[in-house]
Amino acid sequence: MAEVQWNSGLEVSRWSKELFTEAKKDTYFSRFFGGSGSAIHVLNDLKAAKGKDITVGLKMKIEGDGVTGDGTLAGNEVTIDTYSQTVTLDQLRQGILSTGKMHNKKVLIDFRKEALDSLKIWFAETMEKDMIDTLSGVASTSAGVATYTYGTDCTYAVWNDNGTIQTSSPAAALHATEDYITPELISFAAARAKLIDPKMRPIRQGGKDYYVLIVHPETARELKNNSVWQNAQQYAMPRGKENPLFSGALGMWDGVVVHEHDGIQKCTINSVNANRNLFLGAQAGLVTFGGDHSWHEETVDRGNKLSVSASIIYEMAKAKFNSKDFGVIEMPCAATSMT
Repeated sequence: MAEVQWNSGLEVSRWSKELFTEAKKDTYFSRFFGGSGSAIHVLNDLKAAKGKDITVGLKMKIEGDGVTGDGTLAGNEVTIDTYSQTVTLDQLRQGILSTGKMHNKKVLIDFRKEALDSLKIWFAETMEKDMIDTLSGVASTSAGVATYTYGTDCTYAVWNDNGTIQTSSPAAALHATEDYITPELISFAAARAKLIDPKMRPIRQGGKDYYVLIVHPETARELKNNSVWQNAQQYAMPRGKENPLFSGALGMWDGVVVHEHDGIQKCTINSVNANRNLFLGAQAGLVTFGGDHSWHEETVDRGNKLSVSASIIYEMAKAKFNSKDFGVIEMPCAATSMT
């Protein structure tokens, strides 16, 4: 049986490229990556260029009635309001150390390959959690249980309160059973997205506009048990389901594509088990990469052990312009706990 072979510089390049490609592909949120019209706007300006941060701008639509006929335009022009947000890069690293040559000799395992597979999974899951936490804001904890107050971490939120849809309350509370997710709540969020300031831009796919709702598996279960949702889904999904936006989706309602993800945060509100589901429009999140993953190997303990490590320079942020969330509405829902 062959022992671990130390790599050459060419192998380092190949493994680092594979790590970046696979880790990114394995990230569920990668289906939402794209330009400024996607839910997660990827900024690649710093992949090859030097720099520690990148600034992205938002141009608001101009307003006013304009001038008709021979009316005087001079002095009645309007301004263009713009906002900006700066995303600062940081580095994420992780490493694995082999037990030693004698241990490797005993087993039919390629340590380098196992290290690559483990690092791919770790980077994908860590970066994915980073994105969800960034879009949600991390709820405070008391005695190990997450708690949440509406509006603390998100500018906008919608939820059921005793079956009545709410958008603001100084002492909001959820109630078991009455405050599960419903198609009506999804429709309300879609309408509200078009009316808040700044308006949430929809995600444009195939000439049509969509929003994305990402729900916790507990919320997904409640939605699947809703008879209105059940009856609608056989006709709900549009053509072109191979598009990443629709791939793996639970279904669609009122122009909102619903996805399920177990990384959505759980919390308790009014002692009720709840999920902090995320309703997203275009440019809800920003991600910038300072290059592909780096791969490093070195021997330690006089060459007996192999240390494999990887790193990536990147950052994720929730888009905020004029101190307001630009593309996120939080949708906390009560749900039967499955843990």
